[in-house]
Amino acid sequence: MWQMWTVQNQQLNVSVDMVFVKPILLEKAELDLFAERTLEKFGEYGLAPLKILQRIGNRLYDYEVSFWLFNQNGHFRLTSEKLTVMLQNARGETDANIVKACILKIADCLAEREIRETIFTASLQTTFASKEERDKFLASFADSKRGLSYDGIVYYLRMPPSNEIRFQIDRSMPYPEGIFLHWTTTARGKVTDKTVDEISEVCRSVLAKFELIIKS
Repeated sequence: MWQMWTVQNQQLNVSVDMVFVKPILLEKAELDLFAERTLEKFGEYGLAPLKILQRIGNRLYDYEVSFWLFNQNGHFRLTSEKLTVMLQNARGETDANIVKACILKIADCLAEREIRETIFTASLQTTFASKEERDKFLASFADSKRGLSYDGIVYYLRMPPSNEIRFQIDRSMPYPEGIFLHWTTTARGKVTDKTVDEISEVCRSVLAKFELIIKS
């Protein structure tokens, strides 16, 4: 019978790169329209006009529009090649729902841009009830025949039709009784509600393979 391990979520960080099919020239970027859309979508989270920043470089492909939310824990940055979202220090179901909403809202702001791929990265700092319990969990990866012990592991899972998830377990640096979890995967095209739900479900299934339960 499998033993299930329960760990406490201490810090969830998520980053998403929405990579365009081709770089977009400044004169075709419609940055004013993008800014208006972000203000409309993120006003409920405290985004104000003067918080949206623009930088123009050589007036060809060197430009960006960016803004911060959630006390500097959320960063959104549009360039000629991609849009990057970084959301840090999420805890609990409410925060997770906000992370999902932000990803979908910013994707809607890219209506005219064709997305080649969307790269998802999530990392999670978690803690066991004690360091001894953490060590016991990591010891379950030991190869007794070869006399090898592991303080971490990397696992790959193929998602239909062709995407792959890379999952890593390692000792936590900030928490002696913790483990660090890390997922990376890529989806084709624009991110949708269905895309986020499917990736979230696969990530949960990966945790189940390692008998891990995350407690918020």
